[in-house]
Amino acid sequence: MDYWRTAAQGHAVEQAAYQESLSHLDSARQSLEGLADREALRRAEPELEISRGSVLMVSEGYPGAETERAFVRAAQLADILGDEARSSGVVAGAAVAT
Repeated sequence: MDYWRTAAQGHAVEQAAYQESLSHLDSARQSLEGLADREALRRAEPELEISRGSVLMVSEGYPGAETERAFVRAAQLADILGDEARSSGVVAGAAVAT
């Protein structure tokens, strides 16, 4: 999972290869389904959604429906984890996306 997220955040985004970056993030999300460690899954998923929202914000624009969905999902996950700092930052991203 970390490999796919790193690939998405690194080279692909820097080269403006947004579709490639989204593909890496989708692969990372799929790899999470196989995690036996549910706590690791709960902690990794918000990061993936934040990354996805950031890429979508650039590739589809701020008001994109997919952008909003990614940030709203990340905020929901952060709330579940009780991560107030991350939750408030993600809510701000969701507000910009709407």
